[in-house]
Amino acid sequence: MTILGITAASGGLGASTLTCALGLAAVRAEWAAAVVDGEVFTGGLQVTAGVEHEPGHRWREFVEVDGPVDGQRLLSHLPRAQEVAVLSAGRHTAAPEGLVEEAVSPPAFASVVRALASACDFVVVDWGRSAGQPGLADATVLLSGLSPRGLADALSILSREGRERFAGIITRAPKQDARLSAALAEHVGLPLLGQLRDDRSVGAAAAQGVLPGQRRRGPLARLADSLVAAIAAAQEEPVRAARVPAFAR
Repeated sequence: MTILGITAASGGLGASTLTCALGLAAVRAEWAAAVVDGEVFTGGLQVTAGVEHEPGHRWREFVEVDGPVDGQRLLSHLPRAQEVAVLSAGRHTAAPEGLVEEAVSPPAFASVVRALASACDFVVVDWGRSAGQPGLADATVLLSGLSPRGLADALSILSREGRERFAGIITRAPKQDARLSAALAEHVGLPLLGQLRDDRSVGAAAAQGVLPGQRRRGPLARLADSLVAAIAAAQEEPVRAARVPAFAR
């Protein structure tokens, strides 16, 4: 099993979109996959995945979790988008009373995510603009813009969370720029894991209410497929560096 965290250095970089695309890439690799919203008070990830009107458990069902959770049973109660299980906030009715009114405790959150990981081959957690709970993910990737503001935001989150919390960095910009991406990665002191440029298919997916990253030749799907392939290769290695996938070494 692998739990991968995605952290956005800035808002609007597409962390939720990348999270969903990674889940879909895992399904293409014939893995059982789930995507999880690290923010338990809002339903952003379910909207990105297009399951906001689908029945199934949301984070509000896990407020009172105290102890281990049955992963297979949990998985059977989650809404799905093209075989990717989705755990987000809100309800399929999108009614105000469907929102979480009290926090899911960190132990409960960790118990639920680990339960999903026990029932899936791959779980991706959209941490938003934090590095998430220490020790929960096998690796966490930082998503950063290429602008001066993007660099400043990346340095800020690394200073706040600690560089050691991240396995590597993915750059996000309207156009791919290998030289600038490499320079940014070197400046922040993280391995460059990939570059993500604008993908016109993402807007079409949102309009159709389906998972982003379906167009196999698009930049989003290609990046997601390459990351999943790298993780798969790392799992086949006889000896792995503790909690760090091979693509980050």
